[in-house]
Amino acid sequence: MNASGIATEWGLLSWFGQVGYSFKSRYVFSAAVRRDGSSRFGKNNRWGTFPSVSIAWNISNEPFFRDVNLVSALKIRGSWGQLGNQEIGVYPYSSLVSTGDFVYVFGEQIATGASIVETGNSNVKWETSNQFNVGLDLGLWQDRLSLNADWFRKRTEDILVRVPVPQAGGATRPPFVNAATVENKGIELGLTYRTSWAPLAIM
Repeated sequence: MNASGIATEWGLLSWFGQVGYSFKSRYVFSAAVRRDGSSRFGKNNRWGTFPSVSIAWNISNEPFFRDVNLVSALKIRGSWGQLGNQEIGVYPYSSLVSTGDFVYVFGEQIATGASIVETGNSNVKWETSNQFNVGLDLGLWQDRLSLNADWFRKRTEDILVRVPVPQAGGATRPPFVNAATVENKGIELGLTYRTSWAPLAIM
């Protein structure tokens, strides 16, 4: 009978800070930063810093806008932020060596060999997503009709993918490399109409 097992461990340490300011509900500002450290990366690339900032202008709260009866709410906003991803396995920065899979004969002696079954990459680092957003919120007739419009662009860089290596290297699984980029952008629109009525009384 043969028995086998495996055990892994990993850790994540995060620091987060945020500050916000609002002046008479007209000008709104918010900023945040987080610093994450993951054991999934080597010691030289273990930490990543990811900031974000957002601003908004409530034009409908300005004194010069009080006499505008048609428009009940008008806000312009914008934001930019970064996020990191480290979901790539537990030890991608180190090579995995297996023993017992190969047997060699040296003279009259049989020796157990070792081989690399997965190549590590000590230069792997955090994936980083940058997202930029500009939006408009508009309310008409005491917010009976509301419009929300957003233009966004999200670009993810240094995406971790496995890149094939020559078979002469002997590894069965190639290493992770920060080698891909994906960009998404578009427009989102939302239109809402609110109303109310009283049911007719039944005599």
